[in-house]
Amino acid sequence: MEPTLPNGPGEPSTFLQDRNMPPAVFGLLVLVGVFFLYQVGGGIMTFLAMGDLTVTEDNVQTVRLVTLLSQLLFLLGPSLIFARLVSHHPLEVFPFRVPSVREFVVLLLGLLALQRVLETAVFLQHQIPLPDILRAVVEPLREMIQSMMALLLAADSTPEFFFVVTVVAVVPSFAEELYFRGLIQTLFSRAWSPLWGAIVSGILFGLFHLNPFDTVGLIGLGVFFGYARYRSASMVPPILLHFLNNFLAVVAVRMGLRNDEMLVESMGQSADMQTMLMQGLLFGLLFAWTLWLYHRITRSVAETAR
Repeated sequence: MEPTLPNGPGEPSTFLQDRNMPPAVFGLLVLVGVFFLYQVGGGIMTFLAMGDLTVTEDNVQTVRLVTLLSQLLFLLGPSLIFARLVSHHPLEVFPFRVPSVREFVVLLLGLLALQRVLETAVFLQHQIPLPDILRAVVEPLREMIQSMMALLLAADSTPEFFFVVTVVAVVPSFAEELYFRGLIQTLFSRAWSPLWGAIVSGILFGLFHLNPFDTVGLIGLGVFFGYARYRSASMVPPILLHFLNNFLAVVAVRMGLRNDEMLVESMGQSADMQTMLMQGLLFGLLFAWTLWLYHRITRSVAETAR
């Protein structure tokens, strides 16, 4: 379990200490409260700003602005407030050790490999036949989510591109990481173990986004970010990885390279099941190798943090 720094001389006890509340119980309460605050509060803000919840080319800038404010008000804000109830030492919840260049290179390689593994998972997901009655429900929902994401990520000018990067990459990399890899992972690491804290926070990260078509990919990324947080004893790696993952998606859309339907269609024309399975296997092995290498590189760091 992650260490809890002792109170200094004359330092008051924390909220959890006063109430003898288990970290896991407090973590669950925080999850429910923030989920309600973010989803309902963000939805209300969107409705008040636009009059409805439909994303169009005319209101996409408003949606982006509301999304940015929701992340700051309903994720980042509560993370900082609740962290004070957990510890009087902010760096215990949000450690900011600067990783070595070697650490970052290995993690970047792992991220790129994981993205290809998840790409294979998308292809395989589209090969699953659905009954007509289920397809009639799933396909319109998938198209609606894809159209909304395409509008949010697209930019027609350089200033708009930088605003999209801010909304999609910069703010979430701090707000979501301080919440999930900082506050939530710290609480569940204390309750169980650092590894289980990373896994559980990653699963919750994927479920929190309420996107049934990307849940597996989001969970995979979330667990990877959590593992980087655990082994590095720092918030810096997951923040950088989160930023790069989202930034690359925005750049790909800017260059006309990122569209899920186009991706699947191109795969269907140029690759068969065997080829895609081979890609998933090879990049899966590469990803596993980067995890093993990173585990070795950070051995002394992780032991010191215990």
